[in-house]
Amino acid sequence: MRSLLVLAGVLSVALLACSDAAPAFSTGAPSADAAAPPTSTEGASDAGAARDVGASPDAKPQPTGSCPSAIGTFDESEYLHALHPLQKGSCSPADLDTLEKIGLGSYAARRALVSATCAKCVYSDVNDAEWGLLVVVDPDTALTNYAGCAALAGDVRPCVKMNSAWRFCTRKACGHCSGAQKNACAEAESTSGQCQSYFEADTACGGAWPAGCSSSDEMIATYCGP
Repeated sequence: MRSLLVLAGVLSVALLACSDAAPAFSTGAPSADAAAPPTSTEGASDAGAARDVGASPDAKPQPTGSCPSAIGTFDESEYLHALHPLQKGSCSPADLDTLEKIGLGSYAARRALVSATCAKCVYSDVNDAEWGLLVVVDPDTALTNYAGCAALAGDVRPCVKMNSAWRFCTRKACGHCSGAQKNACAEAESTSGQCQSYFEADTACGGAWPAGCSSSDEMIATYCGP
């Protein structure tokens, strides 16, 4: 039951990259996050242990560039990054209100709707050495950095890593899909495709995340808000 609930919540928010909340399958992003959050590495104990992870044994991926794409293998260095410095007070109440109500649109446009100090605290790009709370992976999609938030709260459980691995896996598999295809792809890859093992491991972990890390809105308010 929890798997279905997580799938539903995650799919709708993350893959479509709406406001900024719980990242869904692999792209997740903005404001309405609500599913299972984090992974962690930003801390000390997880740093440096890059482990190779691959697709589920029975998966039948398509060529890279198709929908879904073959994910190949990837390691922690791709989905676990240290957090860039977060400054409490960077976002005003008005900034937080804007971020909560923001709709679909490019992340360049979203950043322009809040103050420069707030945008700097909240956002980063996927190729940055250090990540913010929302990691922009393409013009219209961002991942919520649950791992970084969990690390700040001292949570470096393996479960947190599996959540990030699952989300990253679906982004790799479904990144070339368009529109509603992304959600359908993420659900299929999570329940019976290349990302099934990660999704099942994340589901088995349960969803008890540290205070302040249950959604992107909560994370931003806790670490960048007044």
